[in-house]
Amino acid sequence: MGTIREIGRFCRRQWYMLPVAAAAVILFTVLHEAAHAAAVIVQGGQVTEFVWLPQGGRWGHIRFIFSHDDYSAFAIAVAPYCMWLAVSLGAAVLSLRPRGWSFFAASWIFVWLYAGPLGDIAYAAFGWLKGSPNDFYNAFGAPGRSAAVFVLVGALAAVLLGYFVQRRLYAGSALSGKAYVLLAGAVPVLLAL
Repeated sequence: MGTIREIGRFCRRQWYMLPVAAAAVILFTVLHEAAHAAAVIVQGGQVTEFVWLPQGGRWGHIRFIFSHDDYSAFAIAVAPYCMWLAVSLGAAVLSLRPRGWSFFAASWIFVWLYAGPLGDIAYAAFGWLKGSPNDFYNAFGAPGRSAAVFVLVGALAAVLLGYFVQRRLYAGSALSGKAYVLLAGAVPVLLAL
């Protein structure tokens, strides 16, 4: 079977992900902002505004206040990304299940527990490299050359691990290496359009 046909068949079998995507974007934004808010609350702060619908060119945001100065702005900025990394690693652990998963379950795990969370991290990391004043900027400052190397290595590691996760989850329906690499390369291009 040709690589393009293999990718087409794989994607067609997951058509039900498209109608869920709009709701998932909202849910991801809510969870992202909730992680920021949790980092504020755990440190004794108060969340004064919680916005989860896109507005003003931003996906969402929170505002907060502290009655003390000894809180970690870094922890608040990176909280969603730590959460997403944990969720993605949880998906990798789920892929190790000996009995395997149905195609439907594998799709939900791979798309919403592995790729989606890592997509939010990538969106922030690559935005940071392009000069966006986002959470990564708040946590790490202006990016230098080493930041670009770190982001690229992290992205490649996520894609490589993703190959093995999808092989385990989808079993006999998993993408071949060539198809996976082609699809993994095409997704960011399509999302950028």
